[in-house]
Amino acid sequence: MRIANKISGEGFTPIAMDQARLLQVFQNLIENAVQYSPPGGTITIESGKVCRDNKDWIWCTIKDSGPGFQLDDLPKIYEPFFTKRHGGTGLGLAIAQKIVEQHGGRISAGNRPEGGAIITVILPIFDQR
Repeated sequence: MRIANKISGEGFTPIAMDQARLLQVFQNLIENAVQYSPPGGTITIESGKVCRDNKDWIWCTIKDSGPGFQLDDLPKIYEPFFTKRHGGTGLGLAIAQKIVEQHGGRISAGNRPEGGAIITVILPIFDQR
């Protein structure tokens, strides 16, 4: 398994966060990407800074080389206990969404045009004023 990362923007910007809970989010998302990617597949993690709605945000995207999401499943992936994985609990993405939203952020999921899944987490930058 190959994991590539790309960071864009100017250095790291502080965000207000519960470190342990956000670690849980990213650990879950990366583990999902690893589990769904084939042996020798690539997982790409990108991050950067963006201004939306007159606010500054930090974003992080995780892309895998697995089969991606079934289009009919996308509206349900954040529902507790919804899973397509054998032995899965269906709680990972539901918990991730809840944690991200509690931090004032958003999480979105979709499919890459070239195949595989893409999940993006966007979190507000801490206003230091």
